[in-house]
Amino acid sequence: MNHAFRQLKNNPSEALHIAQREITQLNNAHLQLQPLILKARALFELKRYNQCLSFINELPRKLQNERGLCMSKGRALQELGRLPEALDVFRQLYDRYATDPKDEKIYGLALVRTLQKDGQPAKLGEGLEILKQLRRQAANNRDNTPCHDKQIELALARLLQQMGGKNNLQAALAILTTLRERATGHPQFPCHDKEIELALARLLQQMGGKNNRQEALAILTTLRERVAGHPHTPCHDQEIELALGRHLQVMGGRDNLQAALAIFNALASKAKGRTPHRDKDILLTLGRHLQLMGGKANLQAAVAIFTRLRALVAGGIANTPCDDISIELTLGTCLERLPGKDNLQAALAIFTRLRM
Repeated sequence: MNHAFRQLKNNPSEALHIAQREITQLNNAHLQLQPLILKARALFELKRYNQCLSFINELPRKLQNERGLCMSKGRALQELGRLPEALDVFRQLYDRYATDPKDEKIYGLALVRTLQKDGQPAKLGEGLEILKQLRRQAANNRDNTPCHDKQIELALARLLQQMGGKNNLQAALAILTTLRERATGHPQFPCHDKEIELALARLLQQMGGKNNRQEALAILTTLRERVAGHPHTPCHDQEIELALGRHLQVMGGRDNLQAALAIFNALASKAKGRTPHRDKDILLTLGRHLQLMGGKANLQAAVAIFTRLRALVAGGIANTPCDDISIELTLGTCLERLPGKDNLQAALAIFTRLRM
């Protein structure tokens, strides 16, 4: 089973096969928890969110309430945009199982991520209080004191960034600068922690201004060069390449947009033949970039990408809505911009379905 759980990220289809085999060998009276959790997580990784929920909801009530299955249920609800239900699940987990610092952190961070998805000021404020409590606990009950838990500090910085406003952005910058200084001994020196450097680049990008965006570009370029081993050379790290392409997109200008397009096209070429669960971000980003660049040819290319991605996520069935809201929305907005009554009708059908 340990091997199967390790397959979840790179080969969830294999993990699902193993889970199903293990479950089939048992009858309902002797169901074991680990194969059930594995199947739920594999369905989630494959973006089969409705199937994931149906599978969990058909289990005996006692098993449904097991924390590992509740986590998968909450995450699937979140991806389907059913945020009130997801919040109920994560609040129950936090209230019921956060009995020690380790579990309080796990379920607290999961709840905060869902509150951030909601995005309403009251929900973000609730998330902030949870993170302050986690930070206080990790800092030996001292208020307004950085702790040595990188996950908590990064989560707090990202929440402050989402809340926006000069004071919150400056507070987020202070957190990320402190994390960087701990790693290098100097706040201005790049560290070897990709997560910290990417978070800092994204924050500087949002803060805006020529100097901040140039500094963000320098961070991303350094990360890329460090991984590739050579300057001006694409690296094999998809997250870094995507972040660099998106930053060039934000900086704007013809040269930057063309450079971003080259990055996204290269990533999409590598994605051909792979399963869609791994490459949704790449294909969505490429399609949105073509949509941003505009023009009938680019919009048609974007629609082709979104349509292909939709069919893949819908199990290979063409012209079939999928469970992924982000795919449906991007396809609808792109069709809306193309001329022709048929395109507008198709966009309306997508938006109407999402509204239901």
